[in-house]
Amino acid sequence: MTTVTIFKALADETRLRLLRILLHHELSVNELVSILKMGQSRISRHLRVLSDAGLTTFRRDGLWVFYQANQDADVQKFLKTLAPYLDRIPEAPEDTVETNRILEEKNAKTQHFFNSVAENWDNLNKKILGSYDLPKTVCEAIPDNCGLAVDLGCGTGAVLLRMLSRARNVVALTVPRPCWTSATGASRNFPKPRRAFPCASEASSICPCAIRRPTSPPSISSCTISRCLPRPLPRRGAS
Repeated sequence: MTTVTIFKALADETRLRLLRILLHHELSVNELVSILKMGQSRISRHLRVLSDAGLTTFRRDGLWVFYQANQDADVQKFLKTLAPYLDRIPEAPEDTVETNRILEEKNAKTQHFFNSVAENWDNLNKKILGSYDLPKTVCEAIPDNCGLAVDLGCGTGAVLLRMLSRARNVVALTVPRPCWTSATGASRNFPKPRRAFPCASEASSICPCAIRRPTSPPSISSCTISRCLPRPLPRRGAS
């Protein structure tokens, strides 16, 4: 990408609005169409210009195409410098409201799906994976003498419980759903951690919980998360 290409890509109000949204979220073309209330061909054309300029990237997932701001370090440095000016776009407040609406609707659909299959979650996994042993594959990827392993989205705990043989400490992060009760219930059978950090409040996103000093025998702790905004976890051994 060249300097001229970059600034030509930025010389359009719609592309500036798209770039501002994609700085914070990865969204599909259809979601962006709903947010900006424009035709799909128009949105796709502007996204192509941003992508050709190296300001955004995209990935395909089945029939869907998802866009986000380019995560390259140099591009991110440029975009962070640009961000305060993007927030001055007159449509920025409305775009924020519409983006949050789309995200909430997507989360609600996801929640509904998992709630609908909760009781048959393990059977559904067997139908999809067949004889493939996912817990075994995950555990084989954990290095020897691992001090801490984290299971993001622990489900019913099938992977989580087998991780205990590979790591001295295991942390489970999941969203509260009916099918997860077996995982949280199973955790009661394991030793309590010697030191744990309390979960963040519901408004804070990911919880920096269950980072512990080494324990013997292995310990397990679980918490729940309600949002998806990353927060740094405390360093091991921190007080």
